[in-house]
Parts: sequence; C-alpha cells; structure tokens
Amino acid sequence: MASGGFSIGLDAQLVGCHPYYVLGLVNSKLLFWYLRQISNRFRGGWITCTKQYFGQLPIRVPAVDVTAEQTAHDFLVALVERRIALAVDRASSLAPDAIARCERDLVSLERRIDASVCEIYGLSQRDVSLIEGAVT
Repeated sequence: MASGGFSIGLDAQLVGCHPYYVLGLVNSKLLFWYLRQISNRFRGGWITCTKQYFGQLPIRVPAVDVTAEQTAHDFLVALVERRIALAVDRASSLAPDAIARCERDLVSLERRIDASVCEIYGLSQRDVSLIEGAVT
C-alpha cells in the first residue's frame, strides 16, 4: 500500500468498542477487500491507503444493549489479543520449531479473525468465498 502518513485516534468510551476490535476489523480480509474497491490503484497492484479512503471503511460499532453484538465484540478482541501475543512470541523465539509453531498458529488465528469479522458484518458463505477469492 502507498500511504500519505496519518494516524488513527480512538476513544473507546465514545466509540463504544475496544481499540483491538477496530484493529481486528481494519486488518481483516473483508475491510482490506473493501479498501481495494474504493482506493486508487497503481502499477503492480499497489493501492492508496490515505485518510480519504481509510475514513470510508464501514466500521461496525456493536450496540451496547445487544448481547450478541457485545459477545462478538469481546470474542474479536480476545482473538486480536492472542494474535498480538503470538507475534511477540514468534519475534522472541530462537528455536526453528517454536517459530514454525507460532507461524502455524498465526495463520490459524488470522483465519479465525477473518471469520469473526465476516460474522459481525453478516456475510453469507457465498460472500465470504467471493472476498477470499479476490483477496488471496
């Protein structure tokens, strides 16, 4: 991606969701697919990732009074926390077998995060297949 350099600020009390929830959404295959649809494209498949396009991402904020949405929120936060911990473990591992195990676990966790995000947005299996085919 080409980026003009910007930062994202998030006040969890105002938005009603944990920053890791937003991190999981914006790093998912689904929202990256969407970003590719709305962004400028450059030679080599590069896209523009600037505030102009990033700000259009449809961040689904869970309703405070809907238990299922809060449960999905908490589940995604837990997955992202585990993803971050695994990345730290991988970076600090010296043994090749430990690194390989972390990498396998990271791939599995990324799939679970993507599946969770697709559930949050209410995608059908057909929609998920289309997105996975376009992003992979």
